[in-house]
Amino acid sequence: FIGNGGPGREEARMKAQQLSRTFRAEKVLQACYTGGKVCVPARKQTHLFGWCNGDVAVCNITSGQLSLLVEAGEDDNFTSFAVTPDASTLITSAQSQLISSWDLNNDGKLIKSWKGHKLPVLAMETDPSGTIVATGSTDRSVCVWDISSGHMTHRFPGHSGIIVSLRFRPRPRRGHMELVSCADGGEIRVMELYSRNIKILSDHLQTAPSVAFSPDGRRMFSVGRDKVVNTWDTATYSLTRTFPVYESLEGIVVLPPSTLFKGSSMKKLYIATAGEKGEIIVYDSATMKKVHSIALGSPETSKKDQNMTEEKIQEERTPHHIVQFFLAENLGANGAIVSATQEHNVRFHSLINFDQSRLIIGHNDEILDIAWAPENKTKIQEEMDVDDGEEVKESKVAELNVIFAATNSGAIRMYDVKTLNVALLHGHSDAVLSLGTTSDNFLVSSSKDQTIRLWALHTENISSMLDGAGREVRKLNPPQCVAIFSGHAKSVGAVACCNLQHNSFFVSASQDTTLKLWDYKKLKASLKRKGQGSQEPVAITQAAAGEIGHDKDINGLDISRDDRMLATASADRTVKLWSLPELELLGTLKGHKRGVWSVAFSPVDRVVCSSSGDQTIKIWQVGGDFSCLRTFQGHEASVTKINFINAGTQILSVSSDAEMKLWTVKTNECISTFAEKHDDKIWALSKHLDGRWVATGAEDSRIILWKDATEEEELLELKKRDEMALREQELRSSLRNKDWTKAIKIALELDHSRQLYKIFTHLYRHAPDDEVLREALEACSSEQRMKILLWAREWNTHTGYLSVAHYSLARLLRAYNIFDDVERVQEGKSAVKNLIQYSERHLKRLDRLLQKTYLLDHMLAGSSLVSESVDAVLGQIPDDVVSSEEDEDVEEVNQEDIVDKILVESKENLVHIGSQEDVKGVENGDFEHVGGMNEGGEDGEGFEDNWDDVEDKDNDLEGEVKTIVSETKEETKSSKTGKKRKRSENESTKSSNSNKGKKKEKKSKKNIQSSKKKSRKKKKNK
Repeated sequence: FIGNGGPGREEARMKAQQLSRTFRAEKVLQACYTGGKVCVPARKQTHLFGWCNGDVAVCNITSGQLSLLVEAGEDDNFTSFAVTPDASTLITSAQSQLISSWDLNNDGKLIKSWKGHKLPVLAMETDPSGTIVATGSTDRSVCVWDISSGHMTHRFPGHSGIIVSLRFRPRPRRGHMELVSCADGGEIRVMELYSRNIKILSDHLQTAPSVAFSPDGRRMFSVGRDKVVNTWDTATYSLTRTFPVYESLEGIVVLPPSTLFKGSSMKKLYIATAGEKGEIIVYDSATMKKVHSIALGSPETSKKDQNMTEEKIQEERTPHHIVQFFLAENLGANGAIVSATQEHNVRFHSLINFDQSRLIIGHNDEILDIAWAPENKTKIQEEMDVDDGEEVKESKVAELNVIFAATNSGAIRMYDVKTLNVALLHGHSDAVLSLGTTSDNFLVSSSKDQTIRLWALHTENISSMLDGAGREVRKLNPPQCVAIFSGHAKSVGAVACCNLQHNSFFVSASQDTTLKLWDYKKLKASLKRKGQGSQEPVAITQAAAGEIGHDKDINGLDISRDDRMLATASADRTVKLWSLPELELLGTLKGHKRGVWSVAFSPVDRVVCSSSGDQTIKIWQVGGDFSCLRTFQGHEASVTKINFINAGTQILSVSSDAEMKLWTVKTNECISTFAEKHDDKIWALSKHLDGRWVATGAEDSRIILWKDATEEEELLELKKRDEMALREQELRSSLRNKDWTKAIKIALELDHSRQLYKIFTHLYRHAPDDEVLREALEACSSEQRMKILLWAREWNTHTGYLSVAHYSLARLLRAYNIFDDVERVQEGKSAVKNLIQYSERHLKRLDRLLQKTYLLDHMLAGSSLVSESVDAVLGQIPDDVVSSEEDEDVEEVNQEDIVDKILVESKENLVHIGSQEDVKGVENGDFEHVGGMNEGGEDGEGFEDNWDDVEDKDNDLEGEVKTIVSETKEETKSSKTGKKRKRSENESTKSSNSNKGKKKEKKSKKNIQSSKKKSRKKKKNK
């Protein structure tokens, strides 16, 4: 590529030598609450339980990470759940009307299930002891169940509406246990479980979703969507007071006496309510005077009419509408009140000054963009309380490792990478579409509300405090919005920020196809003079430059590293290059077949990269004819985002099929593909400035932080090679010293089936007492014994290794009950099935071979009878019959040749099918067929190829034997007819040659004697 020859070129080249090969998902932020019920156990308040897409998710409150997910099943969903106070058991109800208990101490293992109500259960609650659970159903009845046995102890039918909540009275009177149910329509029932008495409270006009009891148990408070708070005397459950609050309420808690805030008194009893306004309000229970309030973000004040129906209230809820509100008195050092909003955010406010101690984002919805905070050194404030009450403050320098995420929400997520703490940046009135950060510590965000906001990242964004145990607690402080830029006529879908420290501008692109350049240099100087403080954001409506960019929507922007050039990607299939700050068109890059999603400038070379919906990535020359230099193909869906890493030598790309790929520019190859972490389209991709960290976000609500693990894996691989070399040296030493127990153990650890087979072969041939192998197998672990079983299965598929396979298998079964492992390991079950099937086939084959040996015995016996008959005939023939004896001698030779042929052919086939020659081949190092088992099916389906070879051998042997038998029969018949013909010829010859001389008689006698000697010699040899 054409280099720019700028400063840092040589340094970039040196960095380029270190190419990345793999990234590891270091941290995953995923959904843990998608609305509905959320709770914290009463005594063990370390985890948060909540709904998550029909399942129950268990989230660690400290880290915000998902700890456990209890799934309902493929065709079923949970409708309600409850947790025992000690967080040991989870009770759920499903759409199938099954009530189930789950062991949380055993990874959520199912304990018991029983049939519950006839209709789905919508409310559940456990008693303070954790032994019984109450369920409220849409059949308008309440049932009480014993958790351990699943038996129903009480049933209270006849409610006027659907049960929405249940509550056991804490600290009940002696001999009493009271259960309070709240039904749709405003009815509240108090059910006494011992006497089964029921009291009906009907003073609410609309649904009363929550009740709370005073610490002394003498008063009960209830709130409703009729915008009132009622106080009840628990002795008679009569209404004592009613207070209007002018807000539809969802929850109420009675604050403990230890609660401290400005103006509080330990002699007074305070209650806190939460509802549609997204605000927690604290009242004095005696006068119902508002004494404190906690605003969640910047909620929109509701102006609904008091007589509005509940359906209309549900439709017009603001994102900060609180849907769950309860007290977690034992959470942390001081306790907390917990609130869950309509936007799936769960907040924890400490009972000391109501400071927000924790925020958990339950569901991020669709992640649209991610931006890393600039890599700068930031002072972190550290506070520590000492014994004498004095406060010691220190400061230290640390990196601001923060990422910002834009979702389908007007609030920007701000995550601390170290602790995964999160804060929300409120300001936009509609979904944020794009994010960008500048080198001078500013965050730029664009939204569907047609505005761009500028946020100042100052030194107090992260504060660090030490808790009572001396642990560091990092707290995020959201940055302040300092300016609002407006001027676009439609949604602002993309922004790009300057890269050089002395520049102060950014470029925005809108769906109205326009580009605008905004300069904030004067604003920056003003902020430096006045300080940031808490001033209102400045409104800026005049852009420094503007231009109509494309014919269709502009999807992506990027600014070159020297801030002199802008690249734009559009749905009109083109990429355009513009000069900065004039916004003059320099060139148009054409070549993509579909809309272009993203562009990125190389940090070193004068090239620009683009990704498109045509599943390709292209690199273009900047300048000249703007030609395409490279095209990368490999994605199977639209490539939504790209980024250069490692000084422009590699490219990271993400696509709509949930894949991330790593490319090398020089070789035009894809090195790695990461396709297992996301489940939906990946829209966001952002790299840290040091190149070691990458963040991705997708439609599955997951934010994944990837770390470059190339160097770590290289060191790990090198360490493994060194350890492997040492272990192999130990194996060779053990074999040399004949330490078979140690050799077997090392071979199993190294997965050396070849070496293990050699050891078993040696023991099979030279240690028939089995004592050595028995000791070695007893020293092996259950996992290693299972490995021997699996390897024996492979050896059993080859006839050459059959004897050693069954030798090792027999000793293994004698030394250890391997079937305990078979029941636990599914692969072991398959191995046993295949061993049985193949062993049965081997037995059938050997049985057929044995039957064929009987045929050979019969053939050998028949050949001996023929020879005896020949001897008898030879003894009866006169000495003067010369030619006939010569023919008989030839006949005898032919019979013996046939027998020799049968023996030779049979021996060759037996040796070929048997195991002796194969064992010799193994001893000579021929392991071509060891471990060659096809890993196909479970029931021996993958071994048919090997078995066909054995069947072919048997069929060949059977065919050869049949051929030899038929040839023998034909030769026997021809020999008999030849004898008759020769005898008749001898008689005619005798009559015709009766007058011949004595010389011929002497000669014939000699020939007969010599033939007899030959026949005797052959008999002896036979």
